[in-house]
Amino acid sequence: KPPRVFKLIDTASKGLTVTADSVKSVTLKKKGQEDVVLDKGTDYTVATAGYNGTDSEYAGGTVTTIDLANYVNKAAGSTSSTDGILEGATVTVEFEATVNKDAVIAFVGNPNSVELEYSRTPNNVSTKIPGPEVRVYTYEFGILKTDMAGKPIESTSELKGAQFVIARVNDKTETFMAKDATSDAWSDLKEKPTVDAETGVFTTGADGKIAMSGLPAGTYHVYEIKAPTGYTNIGLPDFTFTIGSTIDAVTKAATVTYTKATNTDGRIAFDASNSSQANVKNAKNLTELPMTGDLGIKVFITVGVLLMAAGAAFALSARMRA
Repeated sequence: KPPRVFKLIDTASKGLTVTADSVKSVTLKKKGQEDVVLDKGTDYTVATAGYNGTDSEYAGGTVTTIDLANYVNKAAGSTSSTDGILEGATVTVEFEATVNKDAVIAFVGNPNSVELEYSRTPNNVSTKIPGPEVRVYTYEFGILKTDMAGKPIESTSELKGAQFVIARVNDKTETFMAKDATSDAWSDLKEKPTVDAETGVFTTGADGKIAMSGLPAGTYHVYEIKAPTGYTNIGLPDFTFTIGSTIDAVTKAATVTYTKATNTDGRIAFDASNSSQANVKNAKNLTELPMTGDLGIKVFITVGVLLMAAGAAFALSARMRA
């Protein structure tokens, strides 16, 4: 007495949502020994509170304290009360935070820091030492829907907007994504959303635009699944692009790049004055569609299938008349 102190104190900025449930596990690891997974409540406790410090980057943020007092003091019912303390072990905390609508887009990111408070004297007086700070960087992406002349296609009561879906690409595997309208948090979907689906479908607004934020750096595949009213749904465009960034070691600021994958479809181009916005053209009819490259092949195959179907129907009709 007084009791030993061992706390990990995490401080998250305003753009990262953190709750007591954000702590997923606390594990002790030591070479040559089995991992010891500690129990919440009996071995450690988790408490959250608002940040009340002076660092402006953390204003409005959350402080989460993972307190291992029960374990290091061999409290009744704790793992250490029966097995003893695993001295020399590494304490690993698995911790999750969700990027929210208050997140800083690019710039210097959203900081998250940790410190250790522990007792190191016979009378158990505690001290704090800082740990690493990590920054979560998140980026934006937008779509502007235009006609083949480059004029924005505005959505009105008569002219319904275009619909898009987006997938994260990792090792050629695509994971489609949805965005929560209230929290702005992203989630994964099991399959590609269909036209007019309740989740995972993004529709152009009155200005012909779609705005997405909270995307990490990486590669994405965007599909248009429904054209605006009055425009053809044949040969709808899709494209792959990559969000890349470099972080300045001193200022922590991100320099962002948007790169479209090699694509012969000239209907897609990133805006000259806004590199995060892809301008996507729509045709009103087949005569406006480009007839070269990959799109030309798609349209040719579509028309070919239609012609074959018509031919088969004609042959069947002739046979029936005979």
